[in-house]
Amino acid sequence: MAKKNTGTFILNIIMIAALAAALILTVVSSGKAYALTHLPQILAAGIVGIVICILMLAVGGKLGSVVKDAAYLGVVAATAYALTTMIAGRVLLMGYVYFSDLESNNPVAVSAMNIAIAAWVCFAVALIAGIIVGFSRKD
Repeated sequence: MAKKNTGTFILNIIMIAALAAALILTVVSSGKAYALTHLPQILAAGIVGIVICILMLAVGGKLGSVVKDAAYLGVVAATAYALTTMIAGRVLLMGYVYFSDLESNNPVAVSAMNIAIAAWVCFAVALIAGIIVGFSRKD
């Protein structure tokens, strides 16, 4: 039983760190070139995911199984929303940078796109960790 709790603790820490890194990278990417129009929604969803993870670390042991499942579902939903909104906000820049010659020589646009991809990876890591917790956690 302790091993499962340790695994859940580690996955929660991974989710928090990955979401925090993704949010920082998202803000940096948006500030470099082609500002994200849905940046507040992305930040709100990421912050909600971080807060739920922190709450689960603090009081998760005192909650019922259904509440824990709902909390982890909320983290996964918030992370998935942030990831898909971030991808949707960077599709145009991706087209300009990687699939045309319009911005391929613009180092600021290329840097913003590369940072956005790093943010996508961080969101995906948090999403996968949340899914693993949801399916592997035993009460």
